[in-house]
Amino acid sequence: MKQDFRLHSVIVCGMLVVVVPWLMGAAPSYERIEESHLSSLASACLQWHVSKRALTPELAAATLSNFVDILDYGRVVLRQEDVDGIHALRATFPQAYANGDWHFITNVYAMFLERIDEQLDYARGYLTNAGFTLDMGREIVVDAKKRRFANSGEEWRRGIEDALQYQVAYLVAIGEPLSNAVDKVLKRRERQARRFHEMKHEQRLGLFVNAWCMALDPHTAYLSYDDVEDFNINMNLSLEGIGAMLQEEDGVTVIKGLTPGGPAERSGLVKPGDKIFAVAQGDEGEYVDIYDMDLREVVKLIRGKKGTVVRLKIVRTGPQGPTRLDVRLVRERVKLEDQAARMEIVSTVRTNLAGEVQVVRVGVIDLPSFYADQNERGLLRRKSTRSAVADVRRWLQACVTAGVDGVVLDLQRNGGGLLEEAVDVAGLFLRRGNIVLAADRRGVVNVLADTDGSIYYEGPLIVTVSRVTASGAEIVAGALQDYQRALIVGGDHTFGKGTIQQVLPLPGKLGALKITVGEYFIASGRSPQHAGIRSDIVVPSELSAYEIGEQYQASALPARTVPSQLSGRTRTGAVPGGWDPVSSEEIARLALRSRERVEASSAFQRVCESVKKILADREKGAVSIASLLAAANTNIGPVELDRAEEEPMETRQALTNDLVVMEAVEIMGDWVTGAGLVPEIKVIAHGVLGTTNTLCTDGAEGDGQEGLSTGRWARGCSEVTNEVSETVRAK
Repeated sequence: MKQDFRLHSVIVCGMLVVVVPWLMGAAPSYERIEESHLSSLASACLQWHVSKRALTPELAAATLSNFVDILDYGRVVLRQEDVDGIHALRATFPQAYANGDWHFITNVYAMFLERIDEQLDYARGYLTNAGFTLDMGREIVVDAKKRRFANSGEEWRRGIEDALQYQVAYLVAIGEPLSNAVDKVLKRRERQARRFHEMKHEQRLGLFVNAWCMALDPHTAYLSYDDVEDFNINMNLSLEGIGAMLQEEDGVTVIKGLTPGGPAERSGLVKPGDKIFAVAQGDEGEYVDIYDMDLREVVKLIRGKKGTVVRLKIVRTGPQGPTRLDVRLVRERVKLEDQAARMEIVSTVRTNLAGEVQVVRVGVIDLPSFYADQNERGLLRRKSTRSAVADVRRWLQACVTAGVDGVVLDLQRNGGGLLEEAVDVAGLFLRRGNIVLAADRRGVVNVLADTDGSIYYEGPLIVTVSRVTASGAEIVAGALQDYQRALIVGGDHTFGKGTIQQVLPLPGKLGALKITVGEYFIASGRSPQHAGIRSDIVVPSELSAYEIGEQYQASALPARTVPSQLSGRTRTGAVPGGWDPVSSEEIARLALRSRERVEASSAFQRVCESVKKILADREKGAVSIASLLAAANTNIGPVELDRAEEEPMETRQALTNDLVVMEAVEIMGDWVTGAGLVPEIKVIAHGVLGTTNTLCTDGAEGDGQEGLSTGRWARGCSEVTNEVSETVRAK
């Protein structure tokens, strides 16, 4: 029978969701999720979702397909006949939804456990056979999306053998002796089977609910009671660990992102895409193999008390093959000041239109997120005294005081945050104007505008972006682009998230639902959803080799448009005495100069070669055991902080170490000096021939940082005249 219970709404602060407690009366005390709850959960999703309002055959089919992927992402456990049987259940979906009878979920999971046991038995016999050896000529399809389920027992056994061969070979490729590699793979298989058998009934149902949510869109999700606890920890920034976002991919724990200001990001030792295979506590603890370990258990191993040591065995894949690294980090609490905006002043030299050598000084502001300290508010003020907009405003005032020629706002790592802060940051560069339009599931559109009336910086502005630039950061980049206020430089597109989520807490210990309830649009009426914001000038990035973004999600909602509500130029300040709009002619000129510089840069060419190698490997579809071992990089060694007994580094990596940022500085140099204008072709030719206008000349040292010196993060505006760092690039 379908069981009904009440859901209470929550407050949504832009892209940051804040859960509020039950508002009225006592909540029913449910200890765990049951089959009788599933129809109510599905109904709640349809009631609140921005566009999916009814159960359709397509939704049912997508849910079952997602359930198969959740159970057997690698496509080596189930057979095609099993998958066909699961997909046939879509015919019973409407009845299950109407009656609250979802017993088939238990039946499917029982069948899955049978296949798990069969697979383990076969794997055990295959690996313990005295004649086991690596089959050098074996071709293996590495990308699970390109595999198909086995149509026969022979194909099924072959698939298991392929998986075992690849896993053993991978360990051998990173330096593990063959016997140890075989033993580790077998133990991993046994642990995986044990984990599936020990999964509680409510956890199994949770998998199905998430399969349903994933069919609606990539951001709608079911959060178990434990997930909600983790969510609250992250929202309160009380997590002590290494500051890394983890995701499980086919049994492997992968670092998907680094928290700005966290120990991992500050150390410079860990990168997104790194795979963690083992975790150890302290300097003497033994490593624990985490392959196929539940992600929640992995997180528990990595988290710990502030000041304690955690060691990670990491595998990093590069153009030359996999490299194993031993990384030592000290756990810390991520502080607001560690995630705050920072600024450096960088200088580059040009020959201007008059033939004179000109030093161009550029203020580079790094803004990792849109934050605000909710516990630190000014007296009788609504605004926090420590926030993204307050910090960026201070740095812009410092730039004006220092007399910079241009500003670069770096949003490459900015994944969003508080919507109000994003709107106000965009408003720092405009007098007034509409910034973003938010539409709810009823179609009601609310306009969020900058109403300050002040322009804190009127000069040339470049915003740098990447494929991980998302949500609020896409609003800022898109608004400044549509108003022709800024030049957008960086990756081919931003993430493409143009939706708003709301968290609905469930009664008792049932957890919560996170549902996509709205969409947002740039004031011009276009949406960043799906395609993201396109750069005016694209600069090579290794991220372009990876499928990062909404457009690569199977259930991503399509983009749509609403009527434009762009404000006029008089209102925004694009008038004489205000800021100058960026013209298409200007963009074309600067893009040409940038392309010439990038093509001549050995640093950027290395990036392009790496991208080509990754894409070529992906297109191959299959890899042989021999080629995997041949590409292995077995230079194994520890990678540690040099100051083991000291506090972690106080500042993040210097902005001048970022190729995209430094190319943006060069573009700004061209912009403010008029370099590349056709009427001055002779002067420009003289300037280009007489100076080096690349990021790294062929004769430069291999790190691509010729002429760079590490600047310091200015500590306060009151000391801007002697504390703001400057990096001068000789040209």
